[in-house]
Amino acid sequence: MRNGSDLLQNNHGISGVKKKYFLIVFLSFLFAGGCARGLVPKPDQTGDVDLRSSIVTKKIGGASVSVQTQEWHFVPSELDQFYTPVLFLIKNSTENKISFSLKSLYLIGDSGNQFQPTPPSEVEKTFIDRGYIFTPSAHIGIGSGGYSSFFGLGLDFPLYPPPPAGSDISLLAIQEGEILPGAVIRGFAYFKQTSFAGGEMTLHVEMNQASDDFYFLVKK
Repeated sequence: MRNGSDLLQNNHGISGVKKKYFLIVFLSFLFAGGCARGLVPKPDQTGDVDLRSSIVTKKIGGASVSVQTQEWHFVPSELDQFYTPVLFLIKNSTENKISFSLKSLYLIGDSGNQFQPTPPSEVEKTFIDRGYIFTPSAHIGIGSGGYSSFFGLGLDFPLYPPPPAGSDISLLAIQEGEILPGAVIRGFAYFKQTSFAGGEMTLHVEMNQASDDFYFLVKK
C-alpha cells in the first residue's frame, strides 16, 4: 500500500500535471481542516434576534438569556480554530435565586449528535499540548484604558495590553453557581469545533425548570 507521499512522486507514472493537481488537493484539505467555523443566528426564531451583532435573547424560567456568537477577540486568538466560544449574558429577573450549570447547555447538530461545553481547563490543555505556553493574564481589570463592551449593553470591561502568550480562556469563562435576584452573570462557554458536522446547530438551554432553543447556521 502506498502512503500519501507516494502520490506526489513521479516514479509511479503520475505526470507533472497530475502531481501538481494532487498537491493542490492535499494542501486544500490541510488548509480546510484548520479553518475556523462559527455560528450565525437564524432570523426565523422566537425571541429578540439581532443579526447585526449575532445576538439572540430569550426569556427562560424568569431569566433573560442572551447568546452572542462571533465575539472572541481575546487570547489566544487561535481559539476559534479548535473551539467555538459562545458568549452568554444571563439576568435573573425573578425574586428567587436561580442555579446555573454548564450541564444545562447542549449543542445539537443536524445529525442528532449532542455536545456539552468543554471545561476551560481542558480547552487550555488543548493549546498546552500543542506547545502554546500560557502565562497568567490579568489584562481585564478596573481602571482607564480601552474596553470591550459585551452585548452592546454598556457593560464595559476595561482592558490593559495583554502579556505575551497569555490566556483569557478561564478568566472569561461563564461561572457556574447561583444567580441572585436581579443579578447578572456573563462569560463564554466553549464547544469543540469538530462537533459541527451539519449546516445547522441548535443550542438548548435549561433554566429554572424551563427550557428553550436557540437556532444557528454554521458559517464556514
